[in-house]
Amino acid sequence: MQTDKDECQIETSKICGEHTSCHNTHGSFYCVCLEGYQASNSKKTFIPNDGTYCTEISCGIPPEIRHGYILGNYTTVLGSKVHYECEKGFYGEGGKISTCTKNEIWEPSTLNCKEISCGIPPEIRHGYILGNYTTVLGSKVHYECEKGFYGEGGNISTCTKNEIWEPSTLNCKEISCGIPPEIRHGYILGNYTTVLGSKVHYECEKGFYGEGGNISTCTKNEIWEPSTLNCKAVDCGVPPFVPNAISAPLSKTTYGNEVFYICQSGYVVKSGSQAAVCNAKGQWEGADLVCKELDCGRPLWIPHAEMIWNNSTTLGSMVYYKCKEGFQFNGDRNFSLCTISQMWENITVECKGKYKFILFFLRFNALYFSFN
Repeated sequence: MQTDKDECQIETSKICGEHTSCHNTHGSFYCVCLEGYQASNSKKTFIPNDGTYCTEISCGIPPEIRHGYILGNYTTVLGSKVHYECEKGFYGEGGKISTCTKNEIWEPSTLNCKEISCGIPPEIRHGYILGNYTTVLGSKVHYECEKGFYGEGGNISTCTKNEIWEPSTLNCKEISCGIPPEIRHGYILGNYTTVLGSKVHYECEKGFYGEGGNISTCTKNEIWEPSTLNCKAVDCGVPPFVPNAISAPLSKTTYGNEVFYICQSGYVVKSGSQAAVCNAKGQWEGADLVCKELDCGRPLWIPHAEMIWNNSTTLGSMVYYKCKEGFQFNGDRNFSLCTISQMWENITVECKGKYKFILFFLRFNALYFSFN
């Protein structure tokens, strides 16, 4: 039986070369590079008769991280580590360490340096951002209030490292003029708002006419620009003449005032209204009174009597009664007057026969014989 020779023990100068380990086999041997080294023929094992040798594993310069940098010093041999950090204005997501592997490759760092960005700045109610802006760390935005609003508080917001916009304290308040001023004998036409630039239109009340401007505008000073409208009352002037009537004294002849008429003495109302009103057009309305002369009609008839009368039936007219021949007068009086009530006065009269004792008592307040 042939004895095996251990080649790994024969050569004290290391048969496999530097940075190797020798492994004996029956009738032969093989070489393996030490950790941190690799064979020049890129194989795991080799026999150095072909010139193969072990070289140190080196990963070379570590890869760059976009917007990042390597912290401190480093080596490039197997197992070396590099520590990455993100540049100012960026924050990291993922692992910060990369290791040199036996494949001479830096185990990739998963660090992703993202720019610190606060995104779209917050909106300001009734405000807007003035000019252009960026959203990175330290960026500033300047706010202004919209037209019709004024600002209270700070108008600048800054992007912070926490990716949050430092809030602006700007508060945009609406310019409002409040309730418009009143116009004496006037009113506001339609609806209106009280904000900057709003307009109110005034009209005069019924029975009034306007002089001057009828528009008022809300200004930036929160004051209504005054309207110059002056509402004056419509005046109907002297009341119209009504025949056979007189009018009561008047203190005013403006819109809504009334004038009252009464028929003159000896006249009574025939038709129409006794009142006229001053209307919104400056005209007396309803002056249609007609006064007719008072008429008592034909006097009352008394049996066996003659009337002594001038045929007048107006106010104050008088009729006398005279008993016919053969009759004698008996009563309170022998005449009657035409009164304001358009009736002849009631009288108690009888003409009694001188030779016949026949008594006639007539109460003429119940008996009327009128011949018109």
